Amino acid sequence: MDAITTLPPGAHWLMSSTDCPYQAFRVGTSAWGVQFHPEITPARLRDWDPARLHRLGFAPDEVSRTAQRNESAADPVWRTVAHRFAAVVRAGGAPSGTGRPENAAG
Repeated sequence: MDAITTLPPGAHWLMSSTDCPYQAFRVGTSAWGVQFHPEITPARLRDWDPARLHRLGFAPDEVSRTAQRNESAADPVWRTVAHRFAAVVRAGGAPSGTGRPENAAG
């Protein structure tokens, strides 16, 4: 599986999941990295290579069904995340805080 296994020097850990401890991080005030794909929609997900998804341990049909089922809830959440990220960029800095994210899994 493609996964971030070590954060870059000086990185601030922002988000984790059970399968991937480093889902999001920030370096400085303007460099951000994410492991997940917040931009993906169920329609775009259908274009992903099913053979690659299988190799990574995912069932493409189940991934597609899950994305479709969750789209109505995910869309406003990711819209909010995008707006908040844009506000941080416009403000020219990053929110304060370091260490393990409050909502970290595990």
